[in-house]
Amino acid sequence: MHPLQGLLINGVWVFGLAALFATCSYMSWLRRERGWSIRQLACLPVALTPFYLSLTIFCVGLLLTESLLVVDGDWWRPYLLLLFVLYFSIQTILLAQTGRKKGWEKPVAK
Repeated sequence: MHPLQGLLINGVWVFGLAALFATCSYMSWLRRERGWSIRQLACLPVALTPFYLSLTIFCVGLLLTESLLVVDGDWWRPYLLLLFVLYFSIQTILLAQTGRKKGWEKPVAK
């Protein structure tokens, strides 16, 4: 495999991890600006949607790395990562739909 391909594949999970850190930073800033508690913030689509999207990108990158670059990996790891990708992407879609319908700063559940 060409080194550039490996760099691009690994770049996906690195980007996802960077996005996750940026999302956590944004959530911390938003919590301070609005005076919310962490519990209040943890049920708002405005915070959860980018969080789950970042986790989806991170897991997709790990799945690509595991599937394309790892030669002697365990057989079950790609399946576990695929389950994580599916779960996080479904959560992202559902939270985005909820945010569009009910409002981004309305709690998902009480």
